Amino acid sequence: MAFGTIRQLNSEYDIASQITVTLSLTPTSGNLLCAVCDSRAESQETPSGWTLAISDYHAIMDDNLSIFYKIAGSGESRNITFRDGQSNQWLQAAVYEVEGPWGSSPLDKTNAQDSGEDHVETISTGSTGTLSSSQEWAIVGVGIRDWYGNGSFTPGSIGSGWIAGEYFAEPLYGWNCNYFVSAYRTVSSTAALECTTTWTVDNPGPARAAIATFRNTSSSPPAVYQSVLRPGIQPGVRYGVSL
Repeated sequence: MAFGTIRQLNSEYDIASQITVTLSLTPTSGNLLCAVCDSRAESQETPSGWTLAISDYHAIMDDNLSIFYKIAGSGESRNITFRDGQSNQWLQAAVYEVEGPWGSSPLDKTNAQDSGEDHVETISTGSTGTLSSSQEWAIVGVGIRDWYGNGSFTPGSIGSGWIAGEYFAEPLYGWNCNYFVSAYRTVSSTAALECTTTWTVDNPGPARAAIATFRNTSSSPPAVYQSVLRPGIQPGVRYGVSL
């Protein structure tokens, strides 16, 4: 497989103080494991053996969006548990296994921002700045709030070159609906990355977005993809890539 290829992608969500994402396959030693987790909590625990890449705490809403990563070891567990500091709140997470090669410290650039008090239907991650390598893999997570919504979530667009990864288009907190989007891409230049995502919901609330990039340690050029958010997302259905 080529650098940046997604070997597997699995996800889970629940209204609970913890969830466990179970991967379909045992991760291959040396591959990158990367997770995006969104929570209606002030903070999240970093999964055991993982490293926090970037986190955005929305102080007004007490929401937290985090990106975690690790390099898979020999006999790596298929189960990754995510925890927050509050019970009976929503947690939703997507875990990617990404082909390398990777070094021991693959994380390169990060950024995150939220909309503050503004009620929005678009948000940008902000710029990463110039990348350290011309061969990198990047991931984006977006957490979306819908005030008094009825579960109606319609994707709009995502920045050119990004591939839709995993969606949760189901309200997870009754009248206060929350949605989650993730996306990824490979790049073959050091140009700064930024991702802007749009959507439509019943009563837009605040949102937050985060981005992290990871360096390839070989000289082989990766494949470069272009995509947009897939149309036709229906409320109450979980979506992911077919592997």
